[in-house]
Amino acid sequence: METENVDLVINGAGWFGLAAANTAVEIDPSTNLVILDSATSIGGVWGQKRLYADLRTNNVVESYQFSDFPMTADRFDVAAGQQMSGPAVHDYLQAYADTFGVGEKVRLKSTVNEASYESDKHWTLEYTAAGEGTFRFIRTAKLIIATGLHLAAHSAQIVEAGLLQSTNFTRAPACIPNESLLQGDTTVTVLGGTKSAWMQRTLARPGVHRSIGLK
Repeated sequence: METENVDLVINGAGWFGLAAANTAVEIDPSTNLVILDSATSIGGVWGQKRLYADLRTNNVVESYQFSDFPMTADRFDVAAGQQMSGPAVHDYLQAYADTFGVGEKVRLKSTVNEASYESDKHWTLEYTAAGEGTFRFIRTAKLIIATGLHLAAHSAQIVEAGLLQSTNFTRAPACIPNESLLQGDTTVTVLGGTKSAWMQRTLARPGVHRSIGLK
């Protein structure tokens, strides 16, 4: 397959990927850039599939926004001094991408498999687009990795397997809430302290004893 050539590739369409794209086109509007993201919507951890009822940020409105794009109450259904809902954050990021013209640069459901730095000081990326059984290749002089710290789940290695004979031990998908996973239990322990760990704890039904295990 023919290799596509661009000026800049950004891997990740969350907060940092969108900001990087906007900065690039602001500095040079002629920049030919592509944003690749494996998810089905932009937003990173605030993508559509990672939202659930009552999800809130740890930040109040004024402290969680881009300086050149205020999160206004009338547009995003938020109140000054309050924590924003998950859907409000997602809508904000989508609006940011659309307003500054970087949304059209995003290729969703596109997973980067490999990035190689060539002798001519260019990057060659191999990625897979959803619904296609073949690899695609893209060549760029500049590459920005904006996938965040927790793109893939890290599964704990449970050594004392005998302790788990009467335990429902499940590895939850990274950053994706699962309301049915915890509904039948009376005690829930979640290993990890990232956003996805706290959301699994929150989804446990009322009355369940919940605890978080941190390393």
